[in-house]
Amino acid sequence: MTGLWIAATGLALVAAGCVLWPLWVHRADMGRARGATNIDIFNERMAELDAQLQAGELDVEAHRAMQDELKLSLLSDTDGDALQATTVPGGQRLLLVCAVLVPLVGGAWYWSQGASQDVLLRDQMQAMQGPEDAQAVADLLRARLDEKPDNAQNWFTLARLYMDMGRYADATMAYLEVVNREPEAGSVIAEMAQALFLASNNQMTPEVQRITERALSLAPNNTTALGLAGIAAFEQRQYQAAIDHWQLALAATQPESPGYQALQGGVERARAALGESAPATTDAAEQAAGPESIKVSVALADAVPRQGQTVFVYVRAWQGAKMPLAIERLSIDQLPTSVVLDDSKAMMAGTSLAKAGQLEVVVRVSASGNPVASAGDWQVAEGPVSLSEGPVSLALTVREQVR
Repeated sequence: MTGLWIAATGLALVAAGCVLWPLWVHRADMGRARGATNIDIFNERMAELDAQLQAGELDVEAHRAMQDELKLSLLSDTDGDALQATTVPGGQRLLLVCAVLVPLVGGAWYWSQGASQDVLLRDQMQAMQGPEDAQAVADLLRARLDEKPDNAQNWFTLARLYMDMGRYADATMAYLEVVNREPEAGSVIAEMAQALFLASNNQMTPEVQRITERALSLAPNNTTALGLAGIAAFEQRQYQAAIDHWQLALAATQPESPGYQALQGGVERARAALGESAPATTDAAEQAAGPESIKVSVALADAVPRQGQTVFVYVRAWQGAKMPLAIERLSIDQLPTSVVLDDSKAMMAGTSLAKAGQLEVVVRVSASGNPVASAGDWQVAEGPVSLSEGPVSLALTVREQVR
């Protein structure tokens, strides 16, 4: 923000200089031209007096007196020109006033009507360090959108922020505001479908599927839409269609990312399902479950309150995106207990914990019922862990309060 104002001030000074410099040069040129004319007239008059003296029309005394008078007249004219050159006429004075007022008025108008407040919001987003900062920025964005509801970029920023905060229903509504203003934005529609999918407890509802199909019609290579389309096909036992969608997504995904591993695991399970018929009562989550698992024994420290709290036990990538890969929700009355996290509890069908690389296991006790950490929550985290060599067992005691 400081850089913006420095640049604006510099441009204002340059603009003022462009107005004032020609005026100053013009006055100086006028003064020099008028002075040269006076000198030419003086020299001509002095030559005439010399000629009159030689012709006997003037005596020496009269000649000297008239020369002195001419010299005084020249001196007077020169001083008058200098004074006039330093005097600003009315029109030039108006230009000087405009040179000062235009940058000031323009700056005031930009502050009230321009994007300076949006730039300030971007600076605050870059400085975010915790959930409290994210909530504060979200509130500022929402207030800004109340003033200027047609700013699609701010709606998109708010939607992304809500996604990071785990507020998927709010994110869906914010994405919808963007789509209402930019109905052909396929990538935004895909993100809206993902937000609605997560807000629907990872259920591929008809609405999620409809939005996903719309996203693919506008952006056929969008990896988010392809991933969702693969989930829909897998749940409908259309395994070849699921493979086709996920392989297209794999082609546009970095191999080292957790998303790549999840997509690859989904393709392998869909291929396995093509070779054997699953019982009609077996759902997609059970088909996706594998022998790799993380057993977490959860206990609470004495300082943790036990009334009205929700417990989330989940696993996420050790590095990269912090969205849970698999999650279990409990009430605090169930503790102490043991939880098994495996592919059957994955957030997205086809996710393979074993192929996700290094993992982090988190247990969070939340008063708000939101899995995203907020001040006052209690938690414990353990990582990195890996399933590359088989199942993992952990014993975790919740004792650290989120500040």
